[in-house]
Amino acid sequence: MVEVMLREFIAASTRSPSCRTADVARWFDPARLLHPATRPAVAAATAFLPTAVVSCGDEFRSRADWGGATARYVQALALRPEAAVVQRAQLGLAAAAAGQAESDTRARLAAYCTSPFAYPAAPAPGPSGRVFVDEATYGRFAYALPLTQEQRATEAASASVVVCIGGTERGGADQTCTYVGSGGRNQVSFFRTAIPVRAYETRTGRVLLDRRVEVGDAVCPPSITYTSYGPFGGPPDQDIPVSEADLGSALRDVVSQVLRG
Repeated sequence: MVEVMLREFIAASTRSPSCRTADVARWFDPARLLHPATRPAVAAATAFLPTAVVSCGDEFRSRADWGGATARYVQALALRPEAAVVQRAQLGLAAAAAGQAESDTRARLAAYCTSPFAYPAAPAPGPSGRVFVDEATYGRFAYALPLTQEQRATEAASASVVVCIGGTERGGADQTCTYVGSGGRNQVSFFRTAIPVRAYETRTGRVLLDRRVEVGDAVCPPSITYTSYGPFGGPPDQDIPVSEADLGSALRDVVSQVLRG
């Protein structure tokens, strides 16, 4: 009865090789199942185990689990399978390696502005080329950039040019003015607002534009208000107020240069 049940169980398991089948087959370890009644089942499980492991690798690959797929294909080859299974495992290994490489590249493309690189599969630059603007800061100035729907790429992989816009920071001093207060004469500098902008040709990683866009024009006001916390505390330097429209307009001019090539 044990032999009949095991034979039927093995036959049912081999009809649809999978990860579950591979796990079942590994359970039939000839070093552990020594009873004579289990020998036919152990022999059958040992025979179809390589095929089941390769099929399990295919399951992992279908879910884009490249590491899991690679491990199963390597395991199948270590079982010294027949030639047909060896070929399946080798083809699976190559496909898993290609999938892993593509996945790694996609991850790098998602952070292109952090670490630019040459991506030969990107479209060539030209009149019909599209531009991807890094989404981290693009939202603030979307209304101002001179990109039509046809020119705008949704990801770096489909863009011929990637534009990276940094956050606002203090720029250069536009004007320095003298103010007289209770603490004497004080020099106060008025600083522009700066935005770093870089543009890359996606195919080669070549820098097309590296600019620190500065916005703001200072006019010395007649007086300034500040808070002092001691007798020696003079008025601090000032940042020139700028509007979102001014920032967007400056970026529009810079991105237009990239589009004109």
